[in-house]
Amino acid sequence: MRFLAGDLLEGREPGTRGYNVAAEYVAAQFEAIGLETSQQPITFRVAKLQEDQSSYAVGGQPLTIRKDIVPRANFLEAWSEVIAPVVLVGFGIVAPELKHDDYAGIDAKGKIVLMLSGAPPNFPLDQRAYYSGSRLKERTAAKHGAVGVLTLNTITDEKRQPFEKRAQQIGIPPMLYLDQGRPADAVDGIRVSAQLSQPAAAKFLANVDAVLADAEKGVTHSMDLSAPFVARTISSFTEVKSENVIGVLPGQDPKLRNEFVAVTAHLDHLGNHPPANGGDSIYNGAYDNASGIACLIEIARGLAGGPRPKRSVALVAVTGEEKGLQGSEYFVRHPVVRPIVADINMDMFLMLYPVADLIALGGEHTTIGAMAAQAAKQEGFQMSPDPFAEEVRFIRSDQFSFVEAGIPAIHLKPGNKSRDPKIDGASVTKEWLQRVYHSPADDMNQPFDFASGARYADTNLRLVGAIANAEERPAWKKGDFFAPRATPTTFPINRFDTNHSTILFRIPILGGMSEVAGKFTDFSAQVVYDSEHPTRSSVVATIKTASIDTGIAARDQDLRSANFFDAEKFPEIRYESSRIEKTADGYRCLGKLTMHGVTKPLDLRLRMTGLTRVEEKKSVVIGFGGNARLNRRDYGINWKHSADPLFVGDDVVIEIHLISRLTPLDSP
Repeated sequence: MRFLAGDLLEGREPGTRGYNVAAEYVAAQFEAIGLETSQQPITFRVAKLQEDQSSYAVGGQPLTIRKDIVPRANFLEAWSEVIAPVVLVGFGIVAPELKHDDYAGIDAKGKIVLMLSGAPPNFPLDQRAYYSGSRLKERTAAKHGAVGVLTLNTITDEKRQPFEKRAQQIGIPPMLYLDQGRPADAVDGIRVSAQLSQPAAAKFLANVDAVLADAEKGVTHSMDLSAPFVARTISSFTEVKSENVIGVLPGQDPKLRNEFVAVTAHLDHLGNHPPANGGDSIYNGAYDNASGIACLIEIARGLAGGPRPKRSVALVAVTGEEKGLQGSEYFVRHPVVRPIVADINMDMFLMLYPVADLIALGGEHTTIGAMAAQAAKQEGFQMSPDPFAEEVRFIRSDQFSFVEAGIPAIHLKPGNKSRDPKIDGASVTKEWLQRVYHSPADDMNQPFDFASGARYADTNLRLVGAIANAEERPAWKKGDFFAPRATPTTFPINRFDTNHSTILFRIPILGGMSEVAGKFTDFSAQVVYDSEHPTRSSVVATIKTASIDTGIAARDQDLRSANFFDAEKFPEIRYESSRIEKTADGYRCLGKLTMHGVTKPLDLRLRMTGLTRVEEKKSVVIGFGGNARLNRRDYGINWKHSADPLFVGDDVVIEIHLISRLTPLDSP
């Protein structure tokens, strides 16, 4: 902890020298312990708000950046200007299962939505945590046609995370990782996003006090507001690289060693950013999260020094947690090990006093909860309910990236009970969260009860061992809110209408004046689409290279040979996607293509080309079409084109035309 939280590492912000040093340190520790160590590189877009060029006003009254408004840089547009009316949409939540719709009766199209932070306090805890997420709220706003999102802290959240503190940290730039060159979580259509102070909101929401007071009771208001909002957001973009550090301990069971238990802790913190009023500029992040990384290393040491577990264990120091769970989300969407059956996450274990109890964030959702309680008991900890439910911590650390992908996950945190009866753990913790959390004061010059930290590390070590050695995988509890839906929308397009589905390919020759064209006659695919949770959607498709058919036997033989596909050595072209997004005319699949032994990212777009309802057979026939343009040299294919020694282009175009019948027809 002392090394990671030292000034030398300058706050470990992704893309900085300090983070790189920290990553090398963790990798060296993993290697010394004997883990199979690697680093997963990630490219981030950094979006920096140009404060001196940006401006905001409401009803003709200018808003002062840092005093009235904390705008967020735009990740998709360097220059964004918006003039639009404002509508109040309660908490900005649509929760059908709770019959709650803040957009009911509101036309948000082309408007800026003003919403309260968090979720109604009368929501069940699971839904309160889930619907509090700002990313989900932005997506919901975009679905309703909004062009901007303004957020106002509730009374509870203002006490927890004051507007003034957010304003002081405006200079810490946000980052999003790039997926196929696009910021992964940027929401199309949302052109302005900002937080307002309460006095600023009062300029166009006359009854703001009443709205906030009602919100504390779970009563929400939605209405049109008269004043137009004018926003000019100027952003500058740069790219930085950072990495997840991964250490794998292979399991010893012949069957179970191909399954992985993930153990995660975030390595990054907020960096080095001088405050406007001077003073300490380094956010050392001792508790947040040098403590978690120290535990991660010690758990690795404990696992490697004991009997080898049945399942394999992947210990992952993730980057970009402070930027919005970016590194863990990337790891889940682009896994270097699979399948992952569980995640145990460690983030900011506060050992401010002799800790007597733990809380299990996520423990009630899966069978891991009982295993965690047993591990805690063995180390002398009691188990308690979450004393800070309003913090919605379950969605605020890296375990939630795994939960969103349907993977059982847990995060153990300290409770409020102290072994020393003279210490009021609740007041000590609340004071730390208000004064020290996410500030330069989180350094090594504060209280640490390392005996509690050691017991915490041992508790997690026991839990990892219990999961890794269990005969059964951890499972979601039946009907749990966060569990993957039992029957996601599935397009079973491995059952093709083979008379009409085709996979075609084209290779230009003669400088594009002609082409070699043909089809693959042996292919299969399975698509699972879950509209509510895109990361739970998947595509797996294979094409047998030996099935190439151009209608000319000599050319087919040439394409199958080592001159091109080398079908004997590389019998398949394989496409895998771990995320599917709905578009206006079809679907966007984010994945990777493996051809000729080389794997490259591929953003595949499929448009719906036909939809026919067949009443007498109670079925629907769906057509999809799309194409992928590949550079053959990227895949190590240097075609000699021996059958036709003509000038050959670099492009290979694969065209997809799929016809699938879905039965039975059980919904509109």
